[in-house]
Order: sequence, then structure tokens, then C-alpha cells
Amino acid sequence: MLLTDPLDADAVGVLRVVRSGYREPRGYDGERWPTWQWVRWQADQQGLDAQAVLRRLPTWQQHYRPVWTNNLGGGLDPAQAIELTVHGLVAAGDNELVPMFLAALATAAEYQASIEPDPYEITALSLSGDLLTNRVEKRCDRRPIQPSVVRARLQREPPTWTSHTEQPNWVWDLARAPLRPFLGVSTVEDYLERLDGLIGVRLPATDATPVPPLALVDALDHLNAEWRLRTGRRLLGPHRLARPAQLSQPVTSAAEFEAACSALDDLLKQMQPQPQPAQNNEGSLSQLERRLGQLMATDDAERAIEAVGVLRRLNTLRIAQQHSGSQPYLRQQAARRELGLADTPGDWSADWQRLQHALLHALRVLRETLATTVSDTP
Repeated sequence: MLLTDPLDADAVGVLRVVRSGYREPRGYDGERWPTWQWVRWQADQQGLDAQAVLRRLPTWQQHYRPVWTNNLGGGLDPAQAIELTVHGLVAAGDNELVPMFLAALATAAEYQASIEPDPYEITALSLSGDLLTNRVEKRCDRRPIQPSVVRARLQREPPTWTSHTEQPNWVWDLARAPLRPFLGVSTVEDYLERLDGLIGVRLPATDATPVPPLALVDALDHLNAEWRLRTGRRLLGPHRLARPAQLSQPVTSAAEFEAACSALDDLLKQMQPQPQPAQNNEGSLSQLERRLGQLMATDDAERAIEAVGVLRRLNTLRIAQQHSGSQPYLRQQAARRELGLADTPGDWSADWQRLQHALLHALRVLRETLATTVSDTP
């Protein structure tokens, strides 16, 4: 997923809840973000499962996410503050903190570029928090801004989150800050596009090399066996045996591609990850994400949940094939790009092979991360 791609409606709803709880209290040095207890309660009032949403938010390199928090897999402490990065702020519709960050980034990048370094020794290059904040105020035409608030924004973004001294009179060492790629950034869309070039996650390159006819069925069988070994229960128990068989058939047309995607989507919907029946019509992939968070350590859970995201894109393809309109089309284009398919549909046989490569990689990641967990069977 690109940093400029839109998030789903539930994710946007939860991020807006978090942003609504942000405050810069008068007489308080710094900012306050809402606690997890408050965010979860507010989301519940809107019919949103904040825990499930936070778990499936995209994660890019350097663990950059729309939210700044830890331990999503193992559960959050009710007292933990939930903060938003610039990506999360944009999704939440912020028009206050994002311009502040862009002004600070532009100021620092321009200052860094204006200093000619010594050819043999590193040149001291730093900005005090007070001076930077003063320039941010002028760029934003907003006063007053607390230096501690500017520092907090910088510490949440990959290009700017290092080399800050301690408060209150903090200084930012720009000698090693990677700001050159962001010189000239004036809009948040431009910032996210350039940031994507640095930390964007791409699926392994896929090609159209044919895979064995039963490759997907075998991969699902292996995942099922690993799941049963670790949990004592089957993950998959297909009720319609014709569906797995359909995955072994050749794909040469749009209709056959759609049928293959639907067959695989049906199999995934038959997964039963949770020991108890699903409640509130929770989908099988959401159940799987929740169960992975319960079974695994945080890092493994994040990797596994990213793999589940690949399976979700398959569902996006299926839905777009069956519905018309600009939104399904745009989502289909994003899913095709992320899955390594050709930009323009047409070579359905090659697309099916590429799709299988992406799905086989995701299933292998799920199986490998499961193998590192401790069995919870009696």
C-alpha cells in the first residue's frame, strides 16, 4: 500500500476519534493525546472496533504507521496515549498539526541546504527549538506555538525523528538528518509521495512464471496443518469441495479470472480462526488478524497481519470485478499494483500466475510466523 492511498472508512473513523482527543492545554508544557481507554470507548459509541482497526492499519519500513503506539498484537494498556503520525493526521482531516510539521521540515531542509560543509571535517549544523519554532510561527501565521509541540511532531516522522536534545531548551542536530529528499516540499501530498520513496513497502517482485496447478491448494493445506499443530483446531474446513478444485483450472479469460478469485475468496471466508463463533458479523480475515495478535509476539504478529493484508486485496479485486463505479475501479487499480499485476487487465493467464505468486508468498509468511509461536494445545 502506498502512503498516498486512502484508508478504509473504519480506519478513518478511529483516527478521527484519536484526533478529536488531542489537546494543547493552557498552562501545560506540551500536548496531550487521548488514552487508549478513551479512544476505545468513543469508537464503541460509533460502532467501530478500535482494536481490530489499529491492528490492520498499514505498516511501512521503519515501523511507520498512521498511529504511534506499540504492542498492538498483545493488547494496549488502557492508560497508554494514542498518537497520530502525519499520515494518520492527514487521514483524520487535520489542518493544524500537519501545516506545523511541513513548516518545520521546510525550514530545516532549507537551512541544511544553505550551509556549505568543510571538505575534511564535519560542519556543525543545528537549530535551537526556540529559533525553529519562531520560524514555524511565521510560516504558519500562527502564534503562539510551543517548542515542545514542534519537537513532538518531528519525533514522529522518519526524516526528522532523530538527533533532538532533551527539553526544555532542545536543539536539533541537522548534520546527519536525511532532509535533502524533502527540500522544496510544500504540500502534505508531496511529503507523503517522497516519504513513500524512502520507506514504502513493496511486495516481492512477481512474474508470470507458471506455478503448479495445485500450488495454492497445497499452500492452504500446509497452513491448515501448521495451524492445527499450534492451536489443536483446523483453520480451514471447506464445505464446498468444488471450490478448491476450481483453483487448479487454467485461467485464460476475464470470466475465468473472476471465477478463480471468487473460489479462493470463498475458501478464505470459511476460515474459523477463533475458538468461539464470530460475533457482530466479524469477517474471517478480521478474526484471523485478531487471533494472530493473541498467538504471536508483536513483531511476528505485525508481519503476519501484513500478510493477511495481501489476502484482503484479493477480496478487493473480487468486489471490483462485480461492481461498477469510480470507487471500486480505483480500489481495484490500487490492489492490482500492490499485488504485482499488470497495470492494465487483459493478459488474464499472466495475471492469475502473478496473483498466485503474491498469495503463495503471503501464505508462506503466515506459516513461517506460526511456526515460531508456542503451541497452545493442551
